[in-house]
Amino acid sequence: MLLQIEQPNPTTGHDVFISFRGSDVRDRFVAHLRAALHREGVTSFLDDDSRHLPRGENLEEAIPRAIERSRISVVVLSRNYATSEWCLDELVTIMRCCTGNSTVGSRASQVAIPIFYHLPEELSGCYQKDLDRHKRTHTYERVDGWLRALDWVARIAGWVVPAAGRSEARLVEKIARAIRWKMDHKLVMMERDPSADNGRNHMNMRIITIGGATVMIIVIIAEKNE
Repeated sequence: MLLQIEQPNPTTGHDVFISFRGSDVRDRFVAHLRAALHREGVTSFLDDDSRHLPRGENLEEAIPRAIERSRISVVVLSRNYATSEWCLDELVTIMRCCTGNSTVGSRASQVAIPIFYHLPEELSGCYQKDLDRHKRTHTYERVDGWLRALDWVARIAGWVVPAAGRSEARLVEKIARAIRWKMDHKLVMMERDPSADNGRNHMNMRIITIGGATVMIIVIIAEKNE
């Protein structure tokens, strides 16, 4: 039996990374979301937040590092999100962190929460024109990576912010509380160890502590049925 325990991320100055298109949502939705997170005791990182970037820091290196060190990434998918190469690169890094392919380790180390801002949740066709334009100026590999990241994030259950009707302020508060909840609870996953060949079923139990620091070790060994 192998037991893997992931401790909370070390103190990095922030809990949540917010990826967004500034011209769409910076001054209203993201500003309100950040304030709501602050009220919940959750610190957030924006790519232009000078408090978290030492003077002279290279943004092309600092932003991916900030994403990797976050506990949660919030992706605000708005109408012009995919016009920004910067946003798309952030999304690729977030996908790698959430699927276990980042530089911080081989296991998934992060949770992503998409917010569909005035867009349908499935994103069908929303960014096709932007991607077609990118194909004229970027390599196939880079655009394909962006396309795969958009497809990946569209399949994650997230929050939909409609263009009209529902109170945006109330929804922001609900999103902030949901993020706080994710940080305060543990996610326990069990999987069969495919390398076990000694007549027993070994189970890997991974305890991922997102919020608190309590560590509990449980060993489970089940005999294999003949």
